[in-house]
Amino acid sequence: MSLRVHRVVANPVPGVSFLLELADDATDLDELLSIRGLTDPIARDAQTMLRLVPAEDWYHGPLAASAMAPFMHRASSRFSAGIYGVLYAAETLEIAWRESAYHAARVAAAARMFAQPIGRVAFRLRLSMDRMADIRAGAPDDPKDPAIYNADPDAYAAAQRLGKRLRDAGKWTVRYTSVRHSPGSCFGVFVPRAIEHVEDQGKSLRLLWDGTRITAVEVVETILLSGRT
Repeated sequence: MSLRVHRVVANPVPGVSFLLELADDATDLDELLSIRGLTDPIARDAQTMLRLVPAEDWYHGPLAASAMAPFMHRASSRFSAGIYGVLYAAETLEIAWRESAYHAARVAAAARMFAQPIGRVAFRLRLSMDRMADIRAGAPDDPKDPAIYNADPDAYAAAQRLGKRLRDAGKWTVRYTSVRHSPGSCFGVFVPRAIEHVEDQGKSLRLLWDGTRITAVEVVETILLSGRT
């Protein structure tokens, strides 16, 4: 079984991750990155990051860059202390943009950004339900620990410990209640093999920042991810 989920990001195909779409297997990709890495330090970094993800877990084919990019960048997040990458998605577009808007607003406020629209891209994925831990209240894997749902990104320690335990136990994904738009669900994906398909059609969004907060979101247009550069 699988679920269709939504993801909102600044750029669905960052850096050299487009090379993922040119390679049929791990060996070919490694060769492509090695060649580009002769003159591009970003490619060398990408090669190092990809080697941290077992080749059997990779997502290959069209739009592979959109699926693999989060696993190539070990940023600290709710379910990772920065040791590994996690792809985050939500069950609806509204939940996805609200989650994204919260973090975008924090960055904008810290930068004292003037009122302006903040561009984002929304797209959909089909996510396998295999090896999915469900930690929502009353669900089979509910840890009954309110600290897991701390709303402050600076206090994710409990969730990060849980994320590591789940990942080490072989879970591919964790399903949890959205902190920004309860009772909706969000998903933290630990391995790219949990992603069955990335849809080519997406939406260009504008998060409307008024200098203090994000007041609304506008859908600008429908786009094709394969047409982006």
